[in-house]
This record gives sequence, C-alpha cells and structure tokens, in this order.
Amino acid sequence: MNSTDHQCCYHDQFNTKTECCCWKKESAEVQLKNSSCCSEESAVLEGQSNSKVGNQVCCDGCSSVQKPWINQCCGDTPFGSAQRGVLCCNNTLYENRNDGEECSETGIPYDPTKGTICCSQFHGSPGQHCCGTEIYQPDAEICCNGHRHSRLENIHCCGIKAYNIKDPQMKCCAGTLYNLTLLDEHGQDAQCCGSLLQKQQDICCSSEDREVLYSAKTGFRCCGHLYFNTTLWSCCAERLRSIHEPGQDRRKMNNESRLQSVNNMNKTDLCKKMRIGTVESVSLHSIVFKSVLKIRGKKAKVKALPFPYILKTDDHCSSPKLIPGKIYFFNKVNVFTDSNHDTVLQSLHFIFSKCSA
Repeated sequence: MNSTDHQCCYHDQFNTKTECCCWKKESAEVQLKNSSCCSEESAVLEGQSNSKVGNQVCCDGCSSVQKPWINQCCGDTPFGSAQRGVLCCNNTLYENRNDGEECSETGIPYDPTKGTICCSQFHGSPGQHCCGTEIYQPDAEICCNGHRHSRLENIHCCGIKAYNIKDPQMKCCAGTLYNLTLLDEHGQDAQCCGSLLQKQQDICCSSEDREVLYSAKTGFRCCGHLYFNTTLWSCCAERLRSIHEPGQDRRKMNNESRLQSVNNMNKTDLCKKMRIGTVESVSLHSIVFKSVLKIRGKKAKVKALPFPYILKTDDHCSSPKLIPGKIYFFNKVNVFTDSNHDTVLQSLHFIFSKCSA
C-alpha cells in the first residue's frame, strides 16, 4: 500500500497509526498497538521509509535482501556508498559509471572534466556556464531566460529579450518588451498593465495579484483589479459594497483604490527618495512598516531607517489592500509593488541602473 502511514515490517507493511512492528526471535510481525508485544518498547521496531529489519533492507516500501556493503537507498533501490561504478541521481541508481562522474542539475550522470551538461544537452567543453540548453560566455553575453544576447552597455533582460534600460523608447512590461516608437505621439507616456501596454483610452485596475485592462467608461472606477459602476457600488480598500447597504458613507462612495507599479513611475519620481519596507500592520489612518530602507536612486545609496516607520494615510478607503509581511515600495503619498522583478535585490538593481548618470 502506498501511504505515508504504512512502513515496512520484515516482509509485510504495517499502519503506524493502528499497528506496530514487533520483533519475534529471528523475524518481525505486525500486531495491533494494544497487543502485549507492542507495549514492550524493547520489542518494537520503529517504522522508517528506509530501514533494515532482520536480513532485509527496505527502500521506499520495497524490501530486498540485506548485504554487508548495502547501507543506503536510492529511491526504491538499495546500494552501498562504497560501491564502485554506481551513482545515485534524483533517486535513480545508475550503474557502470566511471570514477569522477557527478550528477548534473537535471539528474544525469556526467564527467565534469570532459564536458558541460545544459538542460540534458551535453557540450564537449568542460567548466562552461549554461544558458538554457546552450553554453555562453558571461563576460561577453547575458542570459535571458535561456536565450543569449551580446553584453552591451546598460543591457538588461525583459523575459527572453534584452534591451537598453536607459532607452526611453523601450518599455518592459512583466517580461514582454515593447518598442514605443511604433506607437503614436503619446507612446512615450505609455504604461504597463501587467504584461500588456496600456493605451491612452484604457484603464488599468490592479491589486496584489492581478492587473486587468479595461476600456474607459464614464462613471466607472477601479477597486483593486475590478472596474465598478459608481452608481451601484462603492469601494473601500479594494472591497466593493452595494451603495444601498445601510451605514454607507456617501462622501466616500466614489473612492478609487488600486495598487500602483514601480514600473510605471517616471524617471524623475523613481530617482527621488523612495522607501522600501515590510508591512507590519494597517489601520484606518496609518501603515506601520518594519525593516525600512531609504533609497536614493540617483546616488545609488541605501540607508536603514528606525523601526517602526509609520506612514500616515489621509483616506483608508483610497489605500490599496496591503498584506502584512509583504514588501512594498512607497513614498509620502503612494504604495507601489514591482511586478517586473522577483526579488528586492533585482528591484534595487533596476532602480540604481535606471537612475545612474
């Protein structure tokens, strides 16, 4: 039976919740936990996924005859660490291997002195770096999601493509690269909405995990990633409520709430004093951040600020929904997220690169 509750007991299996493996002379047998044998601690064998019972060795529920040199498991296959010519890669045992062979990142045995393996593809040049299935030269190339590009000045990745981060005519939207020269005269002011480029007549509504593009309509506003009719609904901190519900404050019925993106900030605002920190708690009138850093993009400087850092908010309903424990960028007015980068380090590198002279 394939279950985490079942373990080996000599030739059999037992349920660790209701049974025990009880040693009887030269073998072991399964008994109920309330049996007299199970109550004798010295007679009970603890079940383990890789265990030795009597003259058997158990690997992932499969028992084999124990031999003196067998002391490890590779998946469901027993082997010995001192055995020559065997190599365990990703729970698969390979035999007849040469000394010095290692496991590649994809679990394939290879000799690193004879070549390099890139995603199962063998290259006859040892000690190389991989970019997808190919090898590349990091001093002359950059690797963008498995695609090689020449390393030029200010070059950065956008998905599988590379671009000059200082070129105002190129815009990276969550891994999709756009050439703004192909747009109309307002193209240079285009903003991202997730991986899409927002047109002038469109509205982008965004929340923590979604950015959705809508055609602009009169009387509609954003509430997180939703676009709502203000004659039917009101929004407070990304939560929609019917305007006919009792207790609604009509002064706040038309509030708009959405999480903004660092990627849509113009260079002037991006390179001013920004802050980044982890949300500790949120109240009606303020947000408490911890581990806050003040970023000066133009000078490529970072300074740690005292804890707690309190950001005052004039209107709780107009603020986006923030998740305690998550990291956000913010200034004196707005809170931002960065959907273009996976880590804070990548975000900081983007800001410093963009703002450097």
